[in-house]
Amino acid sequence: MARTGLSGVRVLVTRADGEGSRSAVAQLRERGAEPFEFPMIEFHPPHGGDLQRALRELRGGRFDWVVFTSATGVDWTWRAMKNLGCEFGRAKVATVGPRTAAACKRVGVDVALVAKEFTGEALASELISKIRAESKGASSVLIARAAKGGDALPDKLREAGCDVVVAAAYETRAPSKERADELRTWLKNRQIDVVMFTSGSTVDNMCALLGVEAAGLLAGCVVASIGPVTTAAAIGHGVRVDVTSHEHTVPGLLAALEEGAWRR
Repeated sequence: MARTGLSGVRVLVTRADGEGSRSAVAQLRERGAEPFEFPMIEFHPPHGGDLQRALRELRGGRFDWVVFTSATGVDWTWRAMKNLGCEFGRAKVATVGPRTAAACKRVGVDVALVAKEFTGEALASELISKIRAESKGASSVLIARAAKGGDALPDKLREAGCDVVVAAAYETRAPSKERADELRTWLKNRQIDVVMFTSGSTVDNMCALLGVEAAGLLAGCVVASIGPVTTAAAIGHGVRVDVTSHEHTVPGLLAALEEGAWRR
């Protein structure tokens, strides 16, 4: 296939509707690709009042750090904070990457730490180093994130002696099964060249939507993953992964695709 960049490549975008999806679509079009939008995640308010309780404790001065692992977590937490009349006070903010940091800056929140690598493990390591450099005692950390998330970040912080509270700022849900037939048709008819997964949840939800056919249908196209956690989720479902980005961002994933090693 002699193509320049991603010109003419049909790419399935699985990101949730919103700014992230629009940005991914725009970047694909800039590269000459043809994006097919099929959001694999819907965002909803969380069950229970964990976030509200944590924010009241934040208002009372309990936390030294507030940690965000996604821009969506920032948006939902900020909304809840405004409803409660809550501010960060003395707490500093740490984020897992520049897009999450940018979401903080959009709402006027200063970010004290942005992890150089876009993983929870890297954020934990950098935050622990910063805490030890600034304080002799243990720190109290609030992690505001999706209801379902990995354990690496909170576990590593707890192992370092931090008092950690994990609060669900939002929930993710799979898309309606009503569109499953449309997706199956695209994949069966080879209308998609590349499926781009940007989180483990996008993989889990697509496999749940397609059922036992998932791995077989995805075998007919290139599967591109934003990073090792997402790749592990795909492999866990029996899905072959052709491209894993070294930089865990959409631009990094697109750059990996543009390298062209996946072309057959």
